[in-house]
Amino acid sequence: MTDLRPIIPANASTKCARAIALQSLRTPQRLIAPVLLCLLLGACASGPLPQLEADAAQLAINQAQASNAEEDAPVELRFAREQLNEAQALLTKQKKAAARNAFERARVHAELADIKARALQTAQALGRLQREHDALKTQLDGAREGLGGEAKRLRRSGEMP
Repeated sequence: MTDLRPIIPANASTKCARAIALQSLRTPQRLIAPVLLCLLLGACASGPLPQLEADAAQLAINQAQASNAEEDAPVELRFAREQLNEAQALLTKQKKAAARNAFERARVHAELADIKARALQTAQALGRLQREHDALKTQLDGAREGLGGEAKRLRRSGEMP
C-alpha cells in the first residue's frame, strides 16, 4: 500500500481523513478511464468510409451527363465534379465527416444539373409542340375558310341546298 503520510495532514487521524486522502490518490486513475473512452469514441466518431455517399454522388453525376447537362447545365455539373474531387481529397486526409458532406453536396448539385437539363429539354419540346399546334391550327382555319367559301359558291350555284 502507498504511504499516505505525506498527503494526510498531521492532525487528520480519523478514518474520514484517511478515506479522503485515499480518494485523492485514485483521482488520476479515475480520469484515465473517461479519457480513454473519449479517445476511443473520437476515433470511431468519424465512422466508416462514406462509400455510399461517394457512389451516390458519382451515380448522380453520371445521370446528369446522360441528360446532356454538359450543355444544358454546365455550371451545376462543374460544381458537382469539384465537390466530388474535394471529397476524395478529404478522404485522403482521413477527414471522413467533411468528405461525407462534400459527397452529399456533389450529389445534390449533380441532381440539380440533371433536373435543370431535363427541364430545358422539356421546355424545348414544349416549344416545338406549341409551334406545331399553331401551324396545324392555321391550316385548319384556312381549310375552314376554304370550305366556307366553297360552300357559299356551291349554294349560289344551286349545287348545295
